Amino acid sequence: MKMGLVGALAAAAAVAVLLIAPATGSASNGAIQVSDLTCNLIDGNGIFFQVTTPTKQVTAPDGSWNITCKAKGAPNDTGSAAIWNFDNTGLACVDLTVDAFTLDWSETVSKNGNVSLTCHFDATAI
Repeated sequence: MKMGLVGALAAAAAVAVLLIAPATGSASNGAIQVSDLTCNLIDGNGIFFQVTTPTKQVTAPDGSWNITCKAKGAPNDTGSAAIWNFDNTGLACVDLTVDAFTLDWSETVSKNGNVSLTCHFDATAI
């Protein structure tokens, strides 16, 4: 599986996750929430694909923030869950809305193709 990802990375020459242009936002309990970001995710076979909803960015009062992206129906021919992160891809999660990146991210692709990505940014990321 890692060879497939390496080949896809060489062909695409891209980073793992690009988070672009928030569409809506709100404040709740001292946190700022932004919805409808665009995310590039990795399917279970190591191929990138893009999703817009549902995504969410939540910024805490201390300046740290998390971004979560979810998708359904992603290809996964492995027969089991695929887990991607910095350790097995060497890629960063990038938040282009503020030009920040983090190595603290994890994405899980279930054997049924449900994808969940979470990126954790601390206040010093920008």
